[in-house]
Amino acid sequence: MKENRAKADAKPEALTVMAKEGGRWFWIKATPDAKKVFTDKGQPIAGKDVAMCAGCHAQAPADEVFTHDFGK
Repeated sequence: MKENRAKADAKPEALTVMAKEGGRWFWIKATPDAKKVFTDKGQPIAGKDVAMCAGCHAQAPADEVFTHDFGK
């Protein structure tokens, strides 16, 4: 899960979540209260074939997952 913020100290504007389901990744981008799913070109940003998510995550080092060490 990722909190999408305009600035590091700002409140989250959206939550982006990915979960593995049946060997494939499922993505969704929603409001922080999870009451609304964002759209792109009229299509919900949710599902197993979300191009904007899959395209970026295809570049990840392992299993389409990026990690960040917040301890550094």
